[in-house]
Amino acid sequence: MKKHIFVSLAALLACGCSLSLFGPARPYPSPILMPGTTPEMQSPGYWVSLSPGPDKPAMTREEITKFNTLVSDGLKARTDIFTASPFFSKWTLISNFENTLKTYQSANLFYASGKKVPSVFYYKVGGNINASEILYDGVNQYGFVVKTASLRALPIKQSMYRTRGDTEADALLKCTLDIGAPLIVQHETFDKKWYYVLTEYYSGWIEADNAVLCELQDVKDFLSKSPFCVVTSAKADVFLDEEMSGFYGTASMGTRLPTGTKSTEDAVNVVAPYRDKEGKMIFGDLFIRRNSIHQGYLPYTPRSIINEAFEYINQPYGSNGIYSFTDNQTFVAKVFSTTGVFLPVSYSSTTALGDAIAAFGEDIPRRQRFDSLTNSVPGGVTLLFTDDNAYIYLGAVKGAPYTIREIWTYKQFIKNTTSHDISLKRAVVTDLLLEDKTSAGALIDRLISARIVKN
Repeated sequence: MKKHIFVSLAALLACGCSLSLFGPARPYPSPILMPGTTPEMQSPGYWVSLSPGPDKPAMTREEITKFNTLVSDGLKARTDIFTASPFFSKWTLISNFENTLKTYQSANLFYASGKKVPSVFYYKVGGNINASEILYDGVNQYGFVVKTASLRALPIKQSMYRTRGDTEADALLKCTLDIGAPLIVQHETFDKKWYYVLTEYYSGWIEADNAVLCELQDVKDFLSKSPFCVVTSAKADVFLDEEMSGFYGTASMGTRLPTGTKSTEDAVNVVAPYRDKEGKMIFGDLFIRRNSIHQGYLPYTPRSIINEAFEYINQPYGSNGIYSFTDNQTFVAKVFSTTGVFLPVSYSSTTALGDAIAAFGEDIPRRQRFDSLTNSVPGGVTLLFTDDNAYIYLGAVKGAPYTIREIWTYKQFIKNTTSHDISLKRAVVTDLLLEDKTSAGALIDRLISARIVKN
């Protein structure tokens, strides 16, 4: 018997299994500093000092306006509420609802308990969507988000997951919407608890209590108000009073709100849409700590982008904005939005923007890739592209390029023998050799292009 136990243990160890005789094996811990980085590299000033022109604007305000128009009108990657059609098609809307239900019903989703979501559940959801009441093509309504809210693929609050036991990636969550975000409202559920809306980047369902209806002119007036401020911290607390003692909610980086006249030394008065007791829209006063905002947009310079990117350093990764955190593509978009540059949140659309200053075919050797980046690519305002993601380029140190990005997991050799997944789930600075010699491959070898974000 002892011999059999010994052989079994040896076999487990030989196959690379992590084993503990006293309960489940502990996961490999994520490092405080990523491989290839130093403590100094964790500060934005380090990278700003490496930029040859940290305060040189990459685009003027006029150029930024043209760039944003290209994103919305040319690439159709962002909905401009001002120019969007005031009408919706009955059949397009019904088709969207039916296709979404079918997609999620066939996805074999799970509840947090691990129980599989039954088919009958989707029939109930379909009944509440009440598509049969859409009898004609219609005229859009308009509205605002009045409190940080989830935009969901189906009109239900309950989270669902693609993998049993994985409760950190809600399959129904499309994004998180901030206070003051404009909405095009096209439908209401039978129980009147949900609106189907179009936002700047997504369509989906928002709880009616987190939105308020208004006229298109109200939206236009609000979005054109001046002066205004922009949230520049990763997430800013929002308060009901100038003493900042009554917590109202949060606003994420890039949120734009008009400023009022009741600011104090420490608190900036912002104006935001509310629902009154009768459910009608009014504008009211809220307050944000002064060091969390900037009056107007930041100048679009390498310094601004680098500083804003580092607001997220070690902030948790949030798939599709879960818990108001960010994944990598949302992180990139929010950082640039503080300067008034509105990138698509769709990776495929982002790759079509800007000036291509380096392109890499599969046959380009690593040394040539390094040279292309270190010799001609400015940090901060440049994005590096693989075939599935975009990353903010920081600069090069002794010929080694670096980036700041959100990472869920990465592969690393442990004791130089076996490649293991390291759970990170945060924004970090990395060199481009991370995951070298693993099945994932080093980032430098996976790059397909580098583009400066400009007209």
